Amino acid sequence: MRNTIITGFTLLIGASLLAQDTQTLEHFDTTSIAPITESYPNTDGYYTGHNAYGDEEFAEKYEIQGSAQVYGVMAIHEGEEGTSALNTSYRIYTVAANGLPGTPVASKNVPYNDVPVDGSMFTVDFTNPASVSGEFFVSFNLNDYVHGNLGTKKIAITHAPPRDTSCIRFWCICT
Repeated sequence: MRNTIITGFTLLIGASLLAQDTQTLEHFDTTSIAPITESYPNTDGYYTGHNAYGDEEFAEKYEIQGSAQVYGVMAIHEGEEGTSALNTSYRIYTVAANGLPGTPVASKNVPYNDVPVDGSMFTVDFTNPASVSGEFFVSFNLNDYVHGNLGTKKIAITHAPPRDTSCIRFWCICT
């Protein structure tokens, strides 16, 4: 099941748009808009992170003119410090015919324990750059934490404060 939440979260794409020109793409400027995390009532967890509903992956759609190489992502996370034996991952997807994330073209696993939850910028470099053109998705995946071994660390990806229905949409990929 896939749900749509209307907002945009902070994932930045480092893309080489020209041979020696590396640029950063972002949906909102974190120096002028403070990224936030929001929680469900009754301590059910984060909208864009660990929660009682088992939401695992959150993706944001990007569109570029031409083609590019995506070398990594930068993300801002908040949450609760703790420990865990699980891994999270950051992924690049094609756009499927239905407009949702399609085929993964890059992925990088990161131990939960290495993801800062203090609101600082976190950079993740892909082992091999992902070739993209036109539209593509970038995601943050918590993987299956509902069926055991979550530990005590809770992670959420930040996003822009809600605006209106014309703003960017991101997708919660739920199982």
